[in-house]
Formats: sequence, C-alpha cells, structure tokens
Amino acid sequence: ILLEVLTIYETALVPEEQREHDFHPVLSAALDPLVGQCMQIAAAMDPGDAPVMLINAFAFMQAPLRKYAFTVRRVELYSSLIEEQMKLLVDRQAEALLSRLGMS
Repeated sequence: ILLEVLTIYETALVPEEQREHDFHPVLSAALDPLVGQCMQIAAAMDPGDAPVMLINAFAFMQAPLRKYAFTVRRVELYSSLIEEQMKLLVDRQAEALLSRLGMS
C-alpha cells in the first residue's frame, strides 16, 4: 500500500519543495512502528544475529523510497541506521573471532 501511496503522491500537484515536509507524517506513521518492532525483535536475538536482521529490515524499508525525491531524508536515515548496524556487526564478528582464537 505504501508504494501505491508514494506513486500517487509523486504525481500530486504539490510543489517539489513542499513534498518532503508534507509527506513526512505519512512515512512516520507507516514506518516508525515497523522500526520499533524490528528493534524489539533484535533485542531478543543473539547479539551476533541481530545486526544482520536489522540491516536487512532497514534495507527492505529503504528500497522503495529510493526512487522518490521527496523521501530523501528517510532514505538517509535508513542509510545511517544500516551503517550503524554494519559497524556493530563487524565489531561483534571481530570479537567472536578473537575469542575463538584465544586472543580476546
């Protein structure tokens, strides 16, 4: 449904500079609860698996937004969340590897 709403809004007679501001509440209402649920699920997961799940979830949420100019800030938000999880994943994987090698 969100993809259909994005497509329809893109053709609306709303000035370009106003679109992102006007559409922000729609994106927040649709996606913020999903982000919250993903974070709760990740909190209950194995620390090594949680970042992978979150990276996949954020990338899935970000993908349909990439082609619309009025969703740039939301795309940037997901990019930063993905980057954060990537760093966490690398740190946790490195810690696990060092631990297995007896070097932690």
